[in-house]
Amino acid sequence: MKLSRLVVAATITLSAVTGTVSVSYAADSTAAAKAPVTPARIDVLTAELGLSAEQSTAIKPLLKARSDELKSIRTNMALDEAGKKSATSAVMASYGERIRAELTYVQAAKYSMFIRAENGLSPKRINVLIVALSLTPEQGAQIGPLLTARKAERQAVRADMNLDADAKKASDAAIMKKYGALIRPLLTPAQDVKYTALIRSEVGLKPARIDVLAEALGLSENQIVEIAPLLKARGAALLAVTRDASMDDVAKKAAKSTIMKDYGAKIRAQMTADQRAGYRALIKAEALARA
Repeated sequence: MKLSRLVVAATITLSAVTGTVSVSYAADSTAAAKAPVTPARIDVLTAELGLSAEQSTAIKPLLKARSDELKSIRTNMALDEAGKKSATSAVMASYGERIRAELTYVQAAKYSMFIRAENGLSPKRINVLIVALSLTPEQGAQIGPLLTARKAERQAVRADMNLDADAKKASDAAIMKKYGALIRPLLTPAQDVKYTALIRSEVGLKPARIDVLAEALGLSENQIVEIAPLLKARGAALLAVTRDASMDDVAKKAAKSTIMKDYGAKIRAQMTADQRAGYRALIKAEALARA
């Protein structure tokens, strides 16, 4: 998940998952030896946060005032390093609060991620989810404490010297499963699909089938609710056939073909005509890729 935009002469990229920011500059056509021009701060924020004209107008003077105060602190010879650090922190906190007041909930999360990335810090998990899943403030308020509790439990497991590597792995998996079961009911079906895709991507797994279909066909939340159980039931039926020792390979192939046909009809019944055409094209492309 990347938020990137060409701004003036620079490309600034923010990764919502890793929290890294990279900046690369385009060539200066007027003077090759000239140093690249750093984009104005408001241009950077407008690009990264998708600010409206009204938001940009409201935030620009805040950035200017903050810059002036920070410059005054840096040049204040009466302050030692500790004093300057403390004063700088206070100014950043004060203006950060005023800037966030001009942002939407998701924009504020993006802003926090951007600031942390600039300071070499990874993003807070709640902000990653707010941005990735477009959480509402109410959802964020419910999920935030769960993430904090989950983090504390995982840290306790990692620090437990009485557990060997296998026990730690098992305990961590149990914690993730427990909190996943608490978080998912707070999400909409579409958000749950995105959450599953995010988790699977982070652990190096390919996306679940419902994630693939939702992305490829643009499924609505209602369609996801109807199709996800069908995919799960189909998977269970196929697995049962695979494990059936009483069937030979020919019988298994025939049984699986019937299962795919039956569930394919049920799944397509939940789709629009265009989605059905896209689904058939997807199936065909996947079959060719396996050939």
